[in-house]
Amino acid sequence: MKIYTKKLSRTDKKLLDALHTKLKHNDKYYAGYPPNLLFDYSELYPFLQFSINNLGDPFIGHNTRSSHRIECEVMRFFAKITHAPEDYCGYVTNGSTEGNLYGLYLARKHYPNAVAYFSDHSHYSIPKNLDILKIPFKQIPVLKNGEIDYKILEKNLKQNNKKPAIIVANIGTTVLSAIDNLNKIKKALANAKITDYFLHADAAFDGMILPFTKNPPPFCFSDSIDSIAISGHKLIGSPIPCGVVISKKLFVQSLLSNSIEYLKKPDVTISGSRNGITPIFLWYAIKRIGITGFKKLVKDGFAKADYAIKVFNHQNIPSWRNKFALTVIIPALSENLLSKWNVPTGYGFSHITVLPKLTYAMIDELCQDIVAERSGKKIKHMDKLIY
Repeated sequence: MKIYTKKLSRTDKKLLDALHTKLKHNDKYYAGYPPNLLFDYSELYPFLQFSINNLGDPFIGHNTRSSHRIECEVMRFFAKITHAPEDYCGYVTNGSTEGNLYGLYLARKHYPNAVAYFSDHSHYSIPKNLDILKIPFKQIPVLKNGEIDYKILEKNLKQNNKKPAIIVANIGTTVLSAIDNLNKIKKALANAKITDYFLHADAAFDGMILPFTKNPPPFCFSDSIDSIAISGHKLIGSPIPCGVVISKKLFVQSLLSNSIEYLKKPDVTISGSRNGITPIFLWYAIKRIGITGFKKLVKDGFAKADYAIKVFNHQNIPSWRNKFALTVIIPALSENLLSKWNVPTGYGFSHITVLPKLTYAMIDELCQDIVAERSGKKIKHMDKLIY
């Protein structure tokens, strides 16, 4: 039976064409946001003819319309690079906001009367998720480089040391890519005499960088975290936003008793029905790129970051990056330049992410545009972003 019996009108086709033109045009100036656009999943296009529903926990049974087995392989990869314990739990999410929500949800289930702590530079999903979960929180100022201020954190912990603590550690902040020091956070907890705490790592971007660097800072389960959220569409690349969340199984135990009648198993996820195509994308990329490929991608990114800093500083444009970051910080771009360049801006800074999508030629062009504007010259090829 055919259900697509009508053809698109000329108006509808124009709408699609306009969307395609917009996306293709804006890709040329997509300099700041982290999704890696150099992906190729054409070999997987046949799977788009199926409705793939990864309902529930991928590790507890498989349904007839799922890609759960492939999802489990994806989770084993992320468990390995984050040094997760053998008894871990997790699943492929629709992005790190869901991963952060899940980590905080598990923390609240385990410590219902806890107070949460996170920095001013944490992702906006943190206060939003805490509001959804009705968890009281304290927002902590940051140091100059974007890390949480450990002294102020300790002061706040001492003021609430009769209650358990939920700490959200930024493993790469949104704008400055700053990494909160887990050892200093644990020292602050010890000084405040708090032994009951849950440590969640928001590693949306840097969670796919640090595992492939030499001597990375503490960021994983062997460094005493309890859960972690990592994006899949950023460094890996995907046409659909996605991510993973991993936690110690200890904190999921209370959810395992909630068996769903028609599933014949518990659903320990946030969203229940989940799209089954993104685990296939992630699995495919992991298999095709491999550990060696990810190491090269990160190494090439660091080289490109050093090049960008050299180019900007040569033109007296102050630029820098935090150690281990694929994010280069420059002074906030003007509204005029932001109408051309798709670059996140906040706290007085703009930043570019040196993934493969950002070419050396794009770095040069952005630098030339800043210099031209500063000297009052016309910016070449001022093609504005299309909204």
